[in-house]
Amino acid sequence: MTDFEQPKRLRGPDSIGTHMSYDIGVWHASRPITTQEAVDIFSRLGEANLRDAEPHPGVEAFLKELTLRYPQIDDWAEKDIDACPWSVAFDYSDCHVLMCLSYSRVNEVVPFVKELAAKHDLVCFNPQWPCVEYPPRIGEMPHLRLFLENWTVIDNPTPQQISVALSSLNSDGNSFAILERTNSAYMQTGLQSSGEYVIEYQDGSLDMHYQAIDFDIQHVTSIFQAYGAGNEAWKHQADWKRIEL
Repeated sequence: MTDFEQPKRLRGPDSIGTHMSYDIGVWHASRPITTQEAVDIFSRLGEANLRDAEPHPGVEAFLKELTLRYPQIDDWAEKDIDACPWSVAFDYSDCHVLMCLSYSRVNEVVPFVKELAAKHDLVCFNPQWPCVEYPPRIGEMPHLRLFLENWTVIDNPTPQQISVALSSLNSDGNSFAILERTNSAYMQTGLQSSGEYVIEYQDGSLDMHYQAIDFDIQHVTSIFQAYGAGNEAWKHQADWKRIEL
């Protein structure tokens, strides 16, 4: 046994920050979008520029289900307003919903927002991180993203970026990395308390999850770079064993 905990799926810093409110947005997309694309779209939506957003029935369904549990701020009675999680009224259209909530309610409300977004085929963007989360349909489309435990996200990483990112792993809050091809196909590595690395990959389902142990970071980097490039040589660079999850 190793002390590598299975980190997939990675969560963002949903309870950090010093601002008075926490923003989150959802909208429909037809393909995987990068973090920078999501930053730009979020900014334009906040300026009432809808050129990047697509009308979709999931937006209305999302809003209806969300407000059944957490009504908009204007729908709360004055005597109950302290129980409202929202800081201001939503900015929304048939293309998008932008929400602003109190930091004290982030850990309660944001997971529900993410769940509803996925259910209604909407991307969910967290500008605090920043990171965009895909619904299942988009998540299974090919894409390449590198996540680190310290909340770094790199879209379409180059071999050099993979090398630099993995070399930054340490035992103090940045001990693992995930290189994602789809929501269910990815490679990950974790730094052990012994100083060794464990590397794992999943090939489409939990039944196809494999692990190899006792690698140094140079070996891990070589395998990650081959995986990112779509070069299947990495399959022969380790003694992979299927594990039960």
